[in-house]
Amino acid sequence: MLVIIFLVVPFCSSIKEISNQIVEDKKNLASFKNEVQKAEQFEESYQNLEINPEKINEFLVNPSIPIELIKFIESLGKSENLYIKISPASVLKTDKDYWNSIGFSIELVGDFPSTMKFLEKLESSHYFIKTQKLHTRTLSEKDASFGKYASFPVGEILTDLEIKVFTKD
Repeated sequence: MLVIIFLVVPFCSSIKEISNQIVEDKKNLASFKNEVQKAEQFEESYQNLEINPEKINEFLVNPSIPIELIKFIESLGKSENLYIKISPASVLKTDKDYWNSIGFSIELVGDFPSTMKFLEKLESSHYFIKTQKLHTRTLSEKDASFGKYASFPVGEILTDLEIKVFTKD
């Protein structure tokens, strides 16, 4: 009986530990197979994403003739019933910028929802645009007394926006 207690009981406890280890290893193996499958799917998707310089070049603005971009911005403003004034602005090139750029200062007057729709459409357009500065305030009676804001009711939103538009080299 002592032999059974000293030999069989430790052997049974080792069997239990080994079976627990096998279950844990099977879980790890299943997790690893799942990760391998995700990696294969990512690799398959990544191969379909090619960097196409010609396609990128279509989205960059010609720095000497940015008329197409200006027309696009003006039509966005008009489609949202906003008063829009566009003027050139200077922008600094940072180390993170891959391309050269030009800047524009945009002044918008209109209601808040229209202004937000304009900004959303501008940032989701096919041009590579980065917002540099954004300042929004409500037109006051003092603003309405000046000539250029006299036709707008008090309470409209005045937005000053500065953007950086990336250009072809």
